[in-house]
Amino acid sequence: MLLLAPFAGNIADRLNRRLLLIIVNFLMALPLAIAVPACWSGRLSVPWTYVLLFCLSTIGTLKFPAANALLVDHLTMEQRQQGNALMQSTYSISRLLGPAIGGLLLAWGGTWLGFLADALSFIMAALILFSLPATQTPMEALARAPGQQQGFFPNLKAMWREPLLRDLLTLTCVGQFLTGPIVVLLPILVERVLDAGPQAFGTMSSLIGVGAVLSGLGMLPRGFSPHTLLRLTLPLALGGIAIATATLAASQGVAMAAVASLAWGVCDNIAELSLLTITQKAIPLDRRGLFFGVLGSAIMAARQIGLATAGLVADAVGTRVALMTCAALLLLPALFSATRKLEKGTDNVTAD
Repeated sequence: MLLLAPFAGNIADRLNRRLLLIIVNFLMALPLAIAVPACWSGRLSVPWTYVLLFCLSTIGTLKFPAANALLVDHLTMEQRQQGNALMQSTYSISRLLGPAIGGLLLAWGGTWLGFLADALSFIMAALILFSLPATQTPMEALARAPGQQQGFFPNLKAMWREPLLRDLLTLTCVGQFLTGPIVVLLPILVERVLDAGPQAFGTMSSLIGVGAVLSGLGMLPRGFSPHTLLRLTLPLALGGIAIATATLAASQGVAMAAVASLAWGVCDNIAELSLLTITQKAIPLDRRGLFFGVLGSAIMAARQIGLATAGLVADAVGTRVALMTCAALLLLPALFSATRKLEKGTDNVTAD
């Protein structure tokens, strides 16, 4: 996924994104449907499970850039923040309910039932996409703007030369590098520092998801300009993540850590929504898929490096120090997002 995502984004810029997502969802359902009888008969071995995961991850690489670009295609600039908030809220709800529903299906009918439900969900998503109205393909837009570069590497180079896109990509990567470690550090904090059990960790993880849902729903009725998002909303959200992370590090009990987890979820989701909305407003039509493909690769790389680094730091100097370090470093992107360098870049953002 890390290597294929930019090329997948370029494909999303060359084809009809709605049709591409329909095909991708049907293809995602195919290996899951094949796994159903294999699980039923007890023939799904570990090697075939790896093959299944490889197929799903490879096919799924096309989804992130195409889906984000399609959302921009169908919504006006004024609607995108609300669309992003609704999408993020839905994603957070699915992360909260999905494991519980999966566990019930496994307990009730076995692994095959979980695979069947997953396959049907992709088929349902493909059928829903059929109901969306058709939009112009990126290639049609390119035909009306022949001066645009159409090659993968020329487009990538041209995109990197745009200061706003480069700064947004940097902010996103730094943010993922510093917020991703919570996945590693939170269970260590619960077990080693707070001396609590799996129930406490489950509660905190759920509260992070609840915070994300609440913040997404809270931003639904509101529309902010790029200037407001960059100069106010994003710095405050990043600062809030820093404070919540520091509070987690200083927690003396589960109750304090739980409150900090809820605040962390709220601020993290607001930061993601702000960055996503600004990015969508800044990307040219013919390079949306490419940028989201590059963004997907960068997020995965930054997050994995952050996870590995956090584990090493926690083992070397302790969990509290690792969390405090993340909190302190998060102030840097908060200050960076509030500078005039980014604000100037938003002057070039225009409506489609």
